[in-house]
Amino acid sequence: GFGRKHSTAVRHNAFRRLLEKHIFCGMAGAVDRARVEASDVVEDLFNAGVRFAHLSRDNERRTKAFGHELGLETDWNSCIDLNEQSAAFSTQSSPMLGGGGVTKLPRGIGAVRPHLRDVDNVPLLVSMFCNCQPRTVREMVQIYQENCELVCVVGSCGAPLSASVFAQADVAVSVRPLAPACLWIGLEPPRAASRRRATPHLETPKAPRRARYVEAAGAGAGPAGGWGESELGAAEMLDSACCVAVLPDGHDLEQLTEWLLQGRSFLSNTRQAVFFGGFASIVLELLLIVADWTRLPPPQTPFQLLWVLLVLVPLLAFPLVLGPVDPRNKKEMVSKNEDHLANAPSAALYLVLRALPGAAGLCLLFAVFLDVAGDAAAAPPPPPPPTEMLWLSVLYVGEDQSAVPVAEAARLPGSLVERAGAEPREALALAHAQLLTQWWATLLLAAHSASFAHRTLNDSQYSPFANRLWVRAAALAFGLESVAVFVQLGPARIPAILGQIPWYGHLVGVGMMLLAGIVDWIVKRHDRRAFERTNKGMYLEFTTKLGMHSPIEPGHLAPTSYLDE
Repeated sequence: GFGRKHSTAVRHNAFRRLLEKHIFCGMAGAVDRARVEASDVVEDLFNAGVRFAHLSRDNERRTKAFGHELGLETDWNSCIDLNEQSAAFSTQSSPMLGGGGVTKLPRGIGAVRPHLRDVDNVPLLVSMFCNCQPRTVREMVQIYQENCELVCVVGSCGAPLSASVFAQADVAVSVRPLAPACLWIGLEPPRAASRRRATPHLETPKAPRRARYVEAAGAGAGPAGGWGESELGAAEMLDSACCVAVLPDGHDLEQLTEWLLQGRSFLSNTRQAVFFGGFASIVLELLLIVADWTRLPPPQTPFQLLWVLLVLVPLLAFPLVLGPVDPRNKKEMVSKNEDHLANAPSAALYLVLRALPGAAGLCLLFAVFLDVAGDAAAAPPPPPPPTEMLWLSVLYVGEDQSAVPVAEAARLPGSLVERAGAEPREALALAHAQLLTQWWATLLLAAHSASFAHRTLNDSQYSPFANRLWVRAAALAFGLESVAVFVQLGPARIPAILGQIPWYGHLVGVGMMLLAGIVDWIVKRHDRRAFERTNKGMYLEFTTKLGMHSPIEPGHLAPTSYLDE
């Protein structure tokens, strides 16, 4: 005891003699500073339903200090120590006294899974982890994935141990580290340093005293530097092999939120395009079912069904995928990576309800066109020219799998027309009615594709004409179908058929379009209310303060949702 006190006094006297007759000019130190836009990026991610977690190698005090600069929650139940040696000093069943009060959090990576299984889900809600090693970081990423979370890891490409963490994550983005910089507070920097270019991305306007940063000499590659400008460029490139993107050191971190917005918009547009393809199939299927129930002939031939489903529908659906970026997607909450088909029954019901008016209207139009085309087919048409595209008028296929015009289909032995007992004139009238029905079906699908530009917003709130590619595709699809109908009917029959269509035939077509639009508006309004209600519930669950479901009593199970009573 006396020897230790004596040695301490000797050291103090030695330091005092060294500092005598000296003038204190300043102090040099190293500190990790967050970029000025980092807090805004964390806030944008939080508003988008993305929980930001900071995993640090430092102790709890330094981790919370850096997390405060990032704008993270630094109250009680906000930081978990992943060091396994910390578990020997505190047990899971006993509460810990933290800086903000009595808390109960696991210590060590091995205690996280038992805590999630037996206590609550707070380890998945905290924003900071201290004393982390590459092994514990990989294990924590795996724990997130086991709990149906999609994990995006953003790390430095200059750390060799980050490659294994990048490989474990679902999505990884590497960031090139900033060049070391000198911070001058209170004193003016030397003239040589003041002439160098300052780094504006390191300045912090919120500081009480103006801070000036100057790049250190020979501090690596510049902001626009590539892999080859750094001595460790090859190593950084190999460490970032599992990453989807690499941010340069001078790039703004807000690019992450822009990628998030673009990715969500692309996913939403792709989902709408797939739904439109399912909607078109449901319309045609319901058309065939209703026609069969009403004892009508088939409204569409197999060739016409293939033409619509394989040519026209993809032509209308592809521009929906490349739709414009919607800023509203940035505020929408995203569910966990589980139960992807939980909403499939409601989505199928919405599609069927939106397809019913169109299918019923097309079936009624087919009946009208069948009656009109039968009267028009009674008049003998002029002989077709030799160059007429008879293959477009195919309705049936003979036994030798050859394409046969409609007028000659009934003469084939064993043909469908002969087995159905139909005359050539009736077969020709049926073909004309099918062509006119297909034209109206194309017009219906083109109009409905505009309503699939957005899931919940109607055309008055979200204009589909902002997507110029869709406008061109819709015009092209309608033009192709019109040309196909014109070629198959022939210029000689078109005036006779169109002239004999009664006024109520046009009324049925216009009424079908109006009724389909009204039903579509009602269904989308109901879907929007359900979507907003679900989104608000998910946002309430996401923004719940930490510790509300972290009880002191061991064995207490938290509810699966914060909305549960």
